[in-house]
Amino acid sequence: MITLFIISILLTFLYSLFIFSIYFGLKKLSDSKIKSSDKLPSVTLLIPFRNEEENIKKSIEAVNQIEYEIDKLEVIYINDSSNDSSIQIFDQTEKRDFIKLIHLQTDNQKSAGKKRGILFGIENSKNDIIVTTDADCFFEKDWLKNLISNFDEKTALVAGPVDLIVKPNFIGSFQRLEFAGLNLSAAGLIAINKPIICSGANLAYRKKVFIEVGGFGDTINYSSGDDDFLLQKIASLGKWNIKFAYSKSAKVFTNGKENLSGFVNQRARWASKGFRYESISTVLLLIIIFLFYIMIPIQLILFFLGNSIIGISLIAAVFAKLLSEFLVMQKGLNDLYDKSLLRYFLTAEIFQIPYIIISPIIGIFGKFNWKGRNLNK
Repeated sequence: MITLFIISILLTFLYSLFIFSIYFGLKKLSDSKIKSSDKLPSVTLLIPFRNEEENIKKSIEAVNQIEYEIDKLEVIYINDSSNDSSIQIFDQTEKRDFIKLIHLQTDNQKSAGKKRGILFGIENSKNDIIVTTDADCFFEKDWLKNLISNFDEKTALVAGPVDLIVKPNFIGSFQRLEFAGLNLSAAGLIAINKPIICSGANLAYRKKVFIEVGGFGDTINYSSGDDDFLLQKIASLGKWNIKFAYSKSAKVFTNGKENLSGFVNQRARWASKGFRYESISTVLLLIIIFLFYIMIPIQLILFFLGNSIIGISLIAAVFAKLLSEFLVMQKGLNDLYDKSLLRYFLTAEIFQIPYIIISPIIGIFGKFNWKGRNLNK
């Protein structure tokens, strides 16, 4: 039991150190002043989609009202073999001249439709700055300006925040709080020059750097990772700046999952890419996080079986987790999201433990469904 106690204390220390580093990254972002460029570059906005009949019209309407110099904006929708009424709705919806539609030839490749769509869009784009979002994402008219204003000549990639539109119940609020946590983790890690994750729903990067790192390369067939893998590849070059657009005005919105199974399926698909990261230190960090979480229920069981010394390490783990994560969420929710979500913090902390344990397991061994396709990892 002494060995288990020492392992638990060590994991708690390493996990706390990781979460506090995110907090200090957020403070750095919050305290810094964004130097906006008066002259915004030309950009190509890519929106890959498959079977988005419920969202495609709203997406076009959001794009139509983007405030950006018309001669510097190109928007490309990439259809990935939609078999619903998405294309008919697209054709019938009024569009500005800078919007066009292209069709992806899938050549029976089902595992990476989104990445292949983005790649096809890049091949057909005319500008060096590429921006990606999804057809089920919505944004304010000044979103693009606020995202792109973070670019300078030394910047290769800018990640932006994403928020969820959810029903006002526990599942919805938990999703929104948890998703905010992921975005805040991305922001904090980027701020301390340790980028690991970002969201392809709100991402901008230079085409020439995308080509320089080999694009999606050998990750093209993975069901997820059009964002994280690219972020990490660019970071590994060590010669470009990577930024996070830490502003509510640079945020995009997307719909949350309507039920628990949809939420777990999505998070498991995201988790499936984690152990494919090339950085050994990043994979080791993910293992430490997983072990920290799985040790909590193990310690709880042992404590109830009468192992009092394990109770000390259990209390230390729970206290450190609550304190460090509360500081991150309090800071980030005040800056980017809705601070009223903190009311769900304690309940979400309990639910988070089994979710963090189960998702990677499903991610490694499971299969996923996306837009009517059964996908492998």
